[in-house]
Amino acid sequence: MKNLMLVCLDLRAPKKQQMGFTIVELLIVIVVIGILAAITLTSFSTVQDQAKASRAKDDLTLLTKAIKAGRINQSKTLNQITGSSWTGGSCFGRNTNLAALPKSDACWVDYQSALTAIAGAASTQLEGLMNGDPYGAPYYIDENELPGYCVADTVGDPFSPKSSGYDYYSVPYYNCS
Repeated sequence: MKNLMLVCLDLRAPKKQQMGFTIVELLIVIVVIGILAAITLTSFSTVQDQAKASRAKDDLTLLTKAIKAGRINQSKTLNQITGSSWTGGSCFGRNTNLAALPKSDACWVDYQSALTAIAGAASTQLEGLMNGDPYGAPYYIDENELPGYCVADTVGDPFSPKSSGYDYYSVPYYNCS
């Protein structure tokens, strides 16, 4: 019986293979996803801010060119075109969120009236500026130059988040004498 081989069968239940993840592995994955989401949101926010600042700069460039063209076309100062010496006066002396004001407020009415007068004098379209800057507030318009009073007109975006404060542009004199 030397050639007799005994075959042993293991009748115990087979061991299950581990399937799935441990709690530690899941926590690590969740933390990594959170870090990536934070980085993405920060980058997206920065890109949005840059886009708003770029739009505001482009809007102010357009407004400045329209003012120059209107003054040349009409042979008048900006004050004479808009009929105001400070369109922003009804807006920027307030301590309030201008973007939250209704469009029927004097601030918006004066602003839109000035834009309409500038667009008419310049023979151009400024509808894109009627709703204000990218932050929802009207652009700053200060008609300073008067006949015999040589102070440059100013346009700007006081709500643009610049490190130096506000974002203003002086419009060169039309006819300073």
